[in-house]
Amino acid sequence: MTIQKFAVIATIPALIAAGLLFFRSPVVLVTDAQFALLYGKERLASQRIELSLTLWRRVRFIFIAENINADLVVFAVESALDSPFCVLFPYRYADGAELYAEQFPAAKVMILGGRISDQEERTIPVVTSDFLTDLYRAGLCAALLAADNPDKPIVVFQDIPLLPEQQQAFSAGLSQQGYTAEPVFIQNTAPQDSACAVIIGSNQLNTFLTQNYSTPIILFSWIDPALSSRQIKLIFDDSDLRLAIQAIRQMQKQKYPTLPSYITIISERISQKRLLTILKNAVHSIRPR
Repeated sequence: MTIQKFAVIATIPALIAAGLLFFRSPVVLVTDAQFALLYGKERLASQRIELSLTLWRRVRFIFIAENINADLVVFAVESALDSPFCVLFPYRYADGAELYAEQFPAAKVMILGGRISDQEERTIPVVTSDFLTDLYRAGLCAALLAADNPDKPIVVFQDIPLLPEQQQAFSAGLSQQGYTAEPVFIQNTAPQDSACAVIIGSNQLNTFLTQNYSTPIILFSWIDPALSSRQIKLIFDDSDLRLAIQAIRQMQKQKYPTLPSYITIISERISQKRLLTILKNAVHSIRPR
């Protein structure tokens, strides 16, 4: 066989694969400019490619104006694409998602609800974050990061007060790692010195960063890890993009459990190799029921 014939034969599977990718009906994610600004345009583009390759379907973003009414949400999706494989809506556009599902009953539609706990009853599936598992894993990691400073507390900063069961999930993670002191849950008060800070929300982040230069931070955020402060060691990301793959797989099974966040350990900011290894195990731990 000549080299030319071999090359042609070798490229056939690649062409077939590419055809399957580009001609299969795409996955559609509805979003807006505010999310793109926070997430980062380059990161958004790379995540789209990663999602497409993982699902082996094109992933399309449909950008809509913020706070538009449900009719315009439906019009934007309908105008952008015919016959998508499925359409994922963030919870802030849940009314538009329901109207779209009503007008296109054959479409697969899902709402990604993040950490929203006080949701209305919806006529289509809503997938939310497994916030209790996230808090348990954050507790495990906080105890590990705080081990070198046993005389200082572990502090949790929260824009919205954690519910008792949420505080208990975090404390259970601490206890599992042998941390026996009580964590300090803070809202609307000045930051304090701590062995490790867990920041859920953004209200106090900048203030904390300016006052605590060495405290390791676990951050719940959609921010690009590459753009974050060096104090931030782990980021819990429950953005629509990060939950999309899991959500679509569950949609195909017709099961809609809560989904844990995607956790990034920023390894170059963890100087101890053993600690890094333990953290990598901790972020996959299963919360005791």
